[in-house]
Amino acid sequence: MSQTKKYIKTIIALISTVLFLALLSSHFYFQQKSEVVAMKGVINLGGHGLEKPIPLDGEWKINNSFIRVPSTWYPVLKKHQGTVDYSLKIYVEKNFKNEIFGLYFGRIYSSYAVFVNGEKLTEVGKFSELPTEVIPRRKTKAAFFQHFTNGSPIEVKIRVANFDHPKGGIMSRIYIGKTDGFLNMKERFSITDAFIFNTQLMAALIMLMMYYCRDKDISALYLFLHFFSACLYFFFAGEGLVNLYWSPSWAVHQTAVHVFVSLPFVFYGLFIRTIFEKIDVPIISYGLVGVFGAYSALALLFPIKYAISVLIVFHSTLVLALGYWVVVLINAIRRNKGGSGIFLTGLSICLLTLYFEIVFINGVGYSARLLPLGFFIFTASHIFVYIRYYSNSLEKLEISKINHLKSESLLKCEQEKVNSLEQKLTNPRFLEAYNKIQKNIDAIYYCYIQSGSMAFYNNKNEMFFEANIKTNELKDSFASIHRCQRWYFVNTDKIACIKREKKNDFLLVLRSKIKIPLGRTYRKNIEALINKN
Repeated sequence: MSQTKKYIKTIIALISTVLFLALLSSHFYFQQKSEVVAMKGVINLGGHGLEKPIPLDGEWKINNSFIRVPSTWYPVLKKHQGTVDYSLKIYVEKNFKNEIFGLYFGRIYSSYAVFVNGEKLTEVGKFSELPTEVIPRRKTKAAFFQHFTNGSPIEVKIRVANFDHPKGGIMSRIYIGKTDGFLNMKERFSITDAFIFNTQLMAALIMLMMYYCRDKDISALYLFLHFFSACLYFFFAGEGLVNLYWSPSWAVHQTAVHVFVSLPFVFYGLFIRTIFEKIDVPIISYGLVGVFGAYSALALLFPIKYAISVLIVFHSTLVLALGYWVVVLINAIRRNKGGSGIFLTGLSICLLTLYFEIVFINGVGYSARLLPLGFFIFTASHIFVYIRYYSNSLEKLEISKINHLKSESLLKCEQEKVNSLEQKLTNPRFLEAYNKIQKNIDAIYYCYIQSGSMAFYNNKNEMFFEANIKTNELKDSFASIHRCQRWYFVNTDKIACIKREKKNDFLLVLRSKIKIPLGRTYRKNIEALINKN
C-alpha cells in the first residue's frame, strides 16, 4: 500500500508540473509581441489610440548604430560601463490635439536623463559622462509631457550612464500611452509587487506561528526566514513597491537586493537539510549554503560593484542548488517521506516561472508576468504541507493524551482492586474461599450460584468443591472469571465458542464440550473478552 501511495504521489507531482509547463508554454506562445516595433530608430503608432500603453520595443538608435530594446548595450559597445545616448522617433495620430502622453521607464542601469523634443523631461539619479559625478539610482519612473501634433514626431532621447552595475542599458520595456491607461498600467505593476510581498510576508508569519506551535521545530524556523528574506527581496527588487514608501540611495538599494536575493536560498537549503537529513548529503548542502552566504557577505562588506565572474559563480551555484534540491525531493518521494511530492511540485512550478522570467528579462521573450503565480504556488504548497504536519501533530498529541488518561484510569482501577483485595483478605471467610479458588483456578470451568455458597465444576462437568464467597467478591478478585448468566460464572480461558440456540438464546461451549447458558445482558462483554484473548 505504501509503495502504491509513493507512486501516486510521484505521478501527481509530474502531471501537475507538466500541466503547468503546458500552461506556461501556451501563455508564452500566445503572449503576442508588440503590434508595431521600432525599425532603424523610428516607430509609427498611427492608427493606435494609445488608450492602452504600447511598448516601444525594437531598434533604437544608439550612437552611430542601432540596438534592440530591451537589452544590454554590450553587443554594440563590447563593454558594460560607459555612457550611451538612446534615441527614437515616435509618430502618432495626426488628429491628436494638445494631448498629454506618459512614458514609463523600468530597469535602466544605472542613471539616466530623458529628453522629449529637445527638452529635459525627467532624470533618475544623476547622469554625467564623468564617473565621479554619476549618482546611480534604481527607481521606476513615470513622466508626462504635452505634445502638439502637427505631423511631427515625438523625439525621445535617453542618456544612460553606467559605472556601477555589471550590465548597462535599458533592461526592461519602455511604454508610451495616454494618461489614464498609463496610470492603470503602473498601478497593476505595483499591485503585482504588493501581491508577492504580502504573500511572502503572510507565509513568514504562518511559519513563525508553526515554529512555536510545533515545539520550536527548526525546519519551520528556516522556512520562516526563507519567506521573510524573500519578501524583503521583492520589496526592493520589484517594479516600484519600494518607491511607494521610501526612495533609498543606489548603494542601499543594490546592497539590499544582492543580500536578499541570496538569503532565501541559504535558508531554503538549511530547510531541506533539516527536514530530509537522512537523504541529504551534508557536504554538498552546506557547501551550496556557504556560497550563497558568502555572496550576501560580499554585498554587505564591499561596495556594490560586482565583477561578472562573481555573478557567474552565483548563478552557477544557484543552478546546482536547485538541481540538487530537486534530486533530494525525488529521493524523498521514493522513500515515501510525507509532503515531499507537494514540495517538489511547488518548487518545480516556481522554477519554471523563474526560468521564463529570466528569459523575458534578458530580452529573449516578452514578459508574461507569471512569476507572482509561481511564487504563490510555491508558498501555498509549502504552507499546506506544514499545516498538515501541524494537524497530524495535534492529532497524535490528542491520541497520546487520551491513551494517557486511559492508562491512568486503568491503573487507578487496578490499584482500587488491589486495595479492595487486601482489605478483603483480612476477612477469614473470604481468605479461606480465595485460597481454595486460587489453588484450583486452572481446573475451574464454571461455577454455579447456590444458596449460601458457590459450586465449582471441572472439565468433566462435575462439582469438585464449594466455596463461601459472594458474587461481587468473585468477580473482583479473579481476572479470568466473569459472570455469563444470572446463576453462572465462567472461566473465560476455557471458552471454545458461542453458539446460538434460538433467535435470542445463546450457549457458551467450553473446551470439554460442556454447554452453559449465556444471558443477553452479558453476551457483549463475553464476546469482547473472547476477542481480546
